Amino acid sequence: MDKKKILIDVDDVICDCGFLCLVNKFLNTSYKEDDFTEYYIDDVIGDDEAKQKFYTYFRENNCYDYATILPNAYEVI
Repeated sequence: MDKKKILIDVDDVICDCGFLCLVNKFLNTSYKEDDFTEYYIDDVIGDDEAKQKFYTYFRENNCYDYATILPNAYEVI
């Protein structure tokens, strides 16, 4: 019998911080979500050349390795 699978949208629904953690590692900063008022967090990275370096870095790293499960996520699912 095949296992049943379920697809869950995990970006900021059941986990938190993956993308921002990579931004902080790349910039050597400690930003928190509350530090941002704009949607595009990557605007803090700098000019287009710096963003291209970040996007390469982002593709080489799995942001979900740095994500944390939100409280009660298991119970809700």
